[in-house]
Amino acid sequence: MGLKETIANAVSAGFKAAGNVKTTVTVRTVTKTYDVDTGLTAEGTPIDEAVSGILTDYSKYEVKNSGGGVLIKDRKLIAQQADITSAPDPDSTRIVIAGSAYRIVSKSAGGLGITEDPAGATYRFHLRAA
Repeated sequence: MGLKETIANAVSAGFKAAGNVKTTVTVRTVTKTYDVDTGLTAEGTPIDEAVSGILTDYSKYEVKNSGGGVLIKDRKLIAQQADITSAPDPDSTRIVIAGSAYRIVSKSAGGLGITEDPAGATYRFHLRAA
């Protein structure tokens, strides 16, 4: 077993040990198709996955030192990559928490977007109410 697998197993054990600290959220992926004839983009049927993650607010320090990219009401979600079927994308992925939809604040919009840990075991999402 390589280092990457060892870290992924340790992360998985950590998520199991987190118990009630975890929150179940819905990762919603919406595909978009472009109709060449009409010039319109249409959204397809959303694909929802229930995922356990650790949801927190950003600290005042993180907000202050983000250069304006993180707002005080933004949220941070850490989820295991193994629990998410397809790689999330800020343009097509939304996170639903207790019935409220959040969008991923992409790096191009000044946010932190979606980051992966070096071992590829977790995703960290920068979320803002949609």
